[in-house]
Amino acid sequence: MVLGKLKIREGNTGILYISQDGKAEQTYIPDSDLEKTRQLLLEFQELKCTNGISLKDNYKSNGFNWYPSMVSFLYWHYFFPYVRYQNLLHDILDKKVIVDFSNKAELCNINRLLTENVNKFKLKYLLFYILLRLNNRLVIKWFPYKMMFFRFAFNDFRSVEIRNELDQLGTNYIQVVPPGRIKEILNTY
Repeated sequence: MVLGKLKIREGNTGILYISQDGKAEQTYIPDSDLEKTRQLLLEFQELKCTNGISLKDNYKSNGFNWYPSMVSFLYWHYFFPYVRYQNLLHDILDKKVIVDFSNKAELCNINRLLTENVNKFKLKYLLFYILLRLNNRLVIKWFPYKMMFFRFAFNDFRSVEIRNELDQLGTNYIQVVPPGRIKEILNTY
């Protein structure tokens, strides 16, 4: 049973401003419980893959554990938003409310991830990976590097440690960063 249609605007801090059927706007304070987020991440990483090994242990290669570089990303971009808006997300998923987002921020993004048509996502990801492969081939063709090293953020302590190891090994690599981070790296050289 649909309880109503909500118009949601998300502020800079994640606070939601919700209006419904012309009534006065209400403020929704998200649950920013870091311990709940941590607990969810810990449960997730212990899930078993098809090979019977826990998820976190499937990222070990040549003596390196690559999973820690994903922990921060998973924590802040997936589990934290879920915990913050869990009750509201469950109402949306259970179709108790219909939502109209006035801006595309954290709640809108996690909602899209959980509710959008799987085939639409498949097409977006297919296009993304085709463009990613094309980009990678062009980088390999134009630059004489043996490795592309992806960094989530410029000052991420994990990537700094990995860079130090790669430098000590004498590895010839190029840094790959999200589009907004390119300027940060260029400004330091």
